[in-house]
Amino acid sequence: MITAVDTNIFLDIWLNDSEFAEESQKAIDACLEEGSLVVSPVVVAELVAHSVSEQRVRALVDALDIELTPIVWEEASAAGALWGQRRGQGRSRILPDYLIAAGAVRAADRLLTRDVGFTRIDVPGLVVISPREVLAS
Repeated sequence: MITAVDTNIFLDIWLNDSEFAEESQKAIDACLEEGSLVVSPVVVAELVAHSVSEQRVRALVDALDIELTPIVWEEASAAGALWGQRRGQGRSRILPDYLIAAGAVRAADRLLTRDVGFTRIDVPGLVVISPREVLAS
């Protein structure tokens, strides 16, 4: 089982979020027991934007043997088209979320996130799972 990991899961752990850090760490550990982890370059960019140093991100990727998935032309084009279509329908999700979702569909079996908005963006083939759901299974 390959699990793509969203930014909020890593931020929970790194910022030692009192409500979510432990659950997110346990979910990461459980996903690793079931297979491997991947992240999108968008997740790396968001982590660095949240003042997580590039060195710390690289250390995590190396320590957990996380694969950094490239954004390919078809994925970027599909994400952009879908985002534009949804935005025209009055939906307000941001383009990076569509890139993360498209990458998860292409490179993983599921996306681990606490962001319930991913369940509403209608990316074909996207399977969203929360830390709580991982730990309950």
